[in-house]
Amino acid sequence: MLVVGGPTYDDAIKNAKTHLIPFTDHSSNPARVVFRGLASQPLLPQLFMFAIYFTHVDATPESLDMGGLMEAVRYSKAYPPEFRLEAYFLPRASDDDCIAHYRREKAARGTYNAQIDAIDNPATATATFTTINSPPTAGAIPEGGSLPGMVPTYSDPDSVIRSFDGLLFICPERNWSDGDRVMCCVYFDHIGPERYNQKLGGRAELKGPPPIKASTWSPINEESPKYSYGDLSISENMHDTSRQDSEELGAYFEEAWDNGWVC
Repeated sequence: MLVVGGPTYDDAIKNAKTHLIPFTDHSSNPARVVFRGLASQPLLPQLFMFAIYFTHVDATPESLDMGGLMEAVRYSKAYPPEFRLEAYFLPRASDDDCIAHYRREKAARGTYNAQIDAIDNPATATATFTTINSPPTAGAIPEGGSLPGMVPTYSDPDSVIRSFDGLLFICPERNWSDGDRVMCCVYFDHIGPERYNQKLGGRAELKGPPPIKASTWSPINEESPKYSYGDLSISENMHDTSRQDSEELGAYFEEAWDNGWVC
C-alpha cells in the first residue's frame, strides 16, 4: 500500500510545521523520517528524500534531535525544504555497510515513481487508495500505509561530478549537533558510460571504468566549526540537489494534499 486517502484540508490551515514519523526499515530496525509540511497533514512527506546514517554506538532515535537537524540543513528561510530526511542507525557501520543497507531499503520500498504512477493512473497503478474516516494522527502511519519510495537517481543532468544514482550522508556522532558538525557525503552506483555520455552531450567523456563511489566530508551548514568560506555545505548540497526535480515533484505533492492523501 503506497498511499492512504484521508479527509481534505481547509485552505485556511495551510500552515507549515515540522513533522516526525517513526518507522521501521527493511530489517525491522527503528528509523525516523522528518519533514516540513502542512500542520493539517502530518503524514504527507515530500517525495524527494535524503538518507542519513548515524554510526555512533550510542546514537538512537531517542538521542537524535530530528527537528533541529531539519532546521540545520535548511539552506535559507526563503526556501522551505522540499525534501524529507530519513535517519537510520547502524552502529560502527562503514561507508560500504551504509551503501548496502541503502540498496536493500530501496529494493524493499521501490522509488517514488510508484507514488507518481498512483496519481497519474489511479485505475491501473499498482498502488491502491484506502479511505480513513478521521483526520490523520501525527506520528503514526495508518494501518496499510507506508512511506513514499526512495529517489530513483541523484544524477544531476548538468553536473559532471554528480553522476551517481545513489547518495547518502553519514554522521559519526551521537547527535548531529555534536563535535565538528560535519557529515560524510557518499555518492555511489555510477550511472555508467552510456548514460554519462548521453546526459552531457559530448561536453565530457567518461574514460576508463566509472568510479565505484565518491565521498567527501562537509560541514552541515555555515555555523559548523569546520566551515570555511566557499565550502559546499550539506545544507547547500541538499538544496541544490533537491531543486533539480522540485517543480515536477511539487506539482504531484500539491495534488496529493488537494486530495487529502497521507502516507
